[in-house]
Amino acid sequence: MKQVISVEKDIRSTRINRTGYILFLLLVLFLITKGDYDWAIANMGIGLIFDPFSPAKWEERSRSQKAVLLIHLSLLFAGAFLLFFGQQIF
Repeated sequence: MKQVISVEKDIRSTRINRTGYILFLLLVLFLITKGDYDWAIANMGIGLIFDPFSPAKWEERSRSQKAVLLIHLSLLFAGAFLLFFGQQIF
């Protein structure tokens, strides 16, 4: 009985996390189109809180899940770098 409840809870939390992740990515795209880059990068970082995949240890995740999360993180770091140092570079 406990295992059934646990599986249902995992499915519900995954749906909520996936919805939150997608909504934050849409917000990031909207903010980028408006030219508000600092808020876009901040919300991109907040979007990583919502893990869109089923909760598992890093070693148990598939390569595609790891790739999506690492690409998201690298885009976040690149955007933050450009926000902090972009005026001096360009």
